[in-house]
Amino acid sequence: MTRFEQSVSALGMMTLQAKALFTFDEKGNLLTTNEREPVRAPRLFLGLTGEGFIAHHRDDVPKPIVRKLERILDRAATITDPRQMPAILDKLCEALAAQAPVTEV
Repeated sequence: MTRFEQSVSALGMMTLQAKALFTFDEKGNLLTTNEREPVRAPRLFLGLTGEGFIAHHRDDVPKPIVRKLERILDRAATITDPRQMPAILDKLCEALAAQAPVTEV
């Protein structure tokens, strides 16, 4: 393990991963994939670690859905075991389905 890896928490590493995978607007909303030929980012990115999780939503997710996603994630804030996330994922998918069908998880 490098000194850098030792000094960055798992959540910090997940944040770095999200920044490597996607582009963001000035508010921190997802825009596109960070690739040579970018495509729209997913409507929700959820990065799980043993320390907790990070979540980012895409810039075009309607505010009522964003608020619902945030309420679901607030209730899940104490979950540190990724095996406990399936119930939360179902609720997140249900919230996103109010805008458009969820085709990938």
